[in-house]
Amino acid sequence: MVQKPTGVEYAVRFGCGTLFGFVIVLLLAIRLTELDWPVSLTISIIGALACGTLAMLGGDEFWDTIVRWLRWW
Repeated sequence: MVQKPTGVEYAVRFGCGTLFGFVIVLLLAIRLTELDWPVSLTISIIGALACGTLAMLGGDEFWDTIVRWLRWW
């Protein structure tokens, strides 16, 4: 039987996803916007919230997908 995640697990998932999303999206945004900091930070905050939400809802499936996408790198 699969147990439903607790509130703490959701918080950890969201925190890790947000941190991951902020760093990766910030690096990509800086490269794509040619060091336009306000735009890069805005994009990275939106990306961080999106990654945090996806990690919270998707759990291990989210991280498995990220690993598959980053293998080429």
